[in-house]
Amino acid sequence: MLNVPAEAVKDLADEMNIEMDAAIAKEILYRFGYRCGKSIVESTEIMATYDEVPQVVGEFMEQMGICKVSIKKISGNLLELEFQKITTDINFTLGAIAGTISQMLSIPFECISENGKCFAREKTITSEGAAGVFAGELEKLLENGTFYIYESSSIHKFYIGLKRFITCGYPALCVTREFPEQLKKKFGIETRYIWLTGADKKEYSYAMLPTNHAGLYSEIKDFIISNKNAVVFISGIEYIISNTSYSHALKFLQSLRDRIALSEAIGVLFLDPGALDTRDVKTFERELVLTKWFETL
Repeated sequence: MLNVPAEAVKDLADEMNIEMDAAIAKEILYRFGYRCGKSIVESTEIMATYDEVPQVVGEFMEQMGICKVSIKKISGNLLELEFQKITTDINFTLGAIAGTISQMLSIPFECISENGKCFAREKTITSEGAAGVFAGELEKLLENGTFYIYESSSIHKFYIGLKRFITCGYPALCVTREFPEQLKKKFGIETRYIWLTGADKKEYSYAMLPTNHAGLYSEIKDFIISNKNAVVFISGIEYIISNTSYSHALKFLQSLRDRIALSEAIGVLFLDPGALDTRDVKTFERELVLTKWFETL
């Protein structure tokens, strides 16, 4: 674990407050702390869920020598910070906490001070269709009217990408083999779900048999027609293939590709290329547009 040189940061803060406008110094120190927090977490590859953040981040700050802080979840994505000790600069510290949480959750967070209290909250980001920008950090979004395929042995960034779109206000539909309640807890993804499963639809309203291609296509079509700038994220295609056939799954994706193009929605199919024959993967790649966008997240 890397330690932040507390005295050096304090000296830097003192010099900046002397040499420049206080508001500018405050902003620079905050950004510097934010980058430090993100970089250290990235180097350690520590991840956390929303529920784990208060304990994990508190311990992380103390281990880095930045501060001793108690973090309490207030509501939704709002956290209250109660400092027992700050060894650096308050603005640097707030930035470091925001950067740490952002990197752990892969969701932009910010820290603010209000009425003598400090809080961390999910950063509000606005979007203007496909020209939206995620926290100013990403240069290019996926284009409307296109059905993409994202290939990886890990599905983690696929869901991080979905969370980014939702954060920016896009109406999203998630078709998944994973139990939606687990995705909500792990990634904080609150959206419309279709769960590919043999479970009883009477018990789980979002359940859908993997053999029901017509029903699945119909629900996706209705969603993208009813919602402007809709995004549809699909995983579990291997499960569909194993319960029907590759040719049936391919026809389903071809029909969906055409519907997405006509409605100017955005579609993304997740595929673990090791789960299918190379020839079948290549066919999917010819029908859809291969993207590496998720690797930037």
